[in-house]
Amino acid sequence: MTDYREAKQAAPRIRASHAERQFVMDRIADAFAEGRLLLAEFEERTTIAAGAVFRDELTHLVDDCGGLPAWPNDTANGEVTGHQVDVPGHTAQLSNLPAARTPETTAVVPALVQSPKWVVLSSTTEHIATAPGGCHRTITVFADSTLDTREYFRSGNHDLEINLHVVFGDCKIIVPPGITVESATQVIFGNVASRVKPPRKKMMQRALPAPKHGVLRLTGRVIFANVKLQEG
Repeated sequence: MTDYREAKQAAPRIRASHAERQFVMDRIADAFAEGRLLLAEFEERTTIAAGAVFRDELTHLVDDCGGLPAWPNDTANGEVTGHQVDVPGHTAQLSNLPAARTPETTAVVPALVQSPKWVVLSSTTEHIATAPGGCHRTITVFADSTLDTREYFRSGNHDLEINLHVVFGDCKIIVPPGITVESATQVIFGNVASRVKPPRKKMMQRALPAPKHGVLRLTGRVIFANVKLQEG
């Protein structure tokens, strides 16, 4: 057994953050869209990236697809800390988050960005009540998820961005009446509903206060997946 003190003196393995896993998954998706990876390879590498513990487990996943130009700057605990991110091919993806821009149009991600909610190989329902910076982030891989935004909007909030990364699965988003939905997601072999489906009759039995107005913005990526919108 390796002595801990000896291991500590050796070059340490750096643990991967949520942002770094997402960064590599984006590069894998790019490689698949470019035709560099077969479907089976895309599935395998995406699953490995989602469960990676250390950075070195991530880097080899795209070595034969051009590699990684750099890691996102200053990531900690899965959060981007607000410094400039200037990685070729990835600035536009990060700028989907609420961001200011410098005169050089380099994306600046705000300091308050929620760590993403990860759902892997399972099903879950998440009730969104608060969203730091007005942005909720979720990543689902081979999973089905439901995001309920009713409590958020009925609490007096008027704007919400949901940054979605859905890979092989379905995501249903429940919104209260009167909410405008705008989508800027990148879709690769999938579908994002363009309109909100009206509620079932049984869901209309209990009258709930509806917000006067509000906007839900969808950003991120949908890969071999479907996103549905349900009024409730």
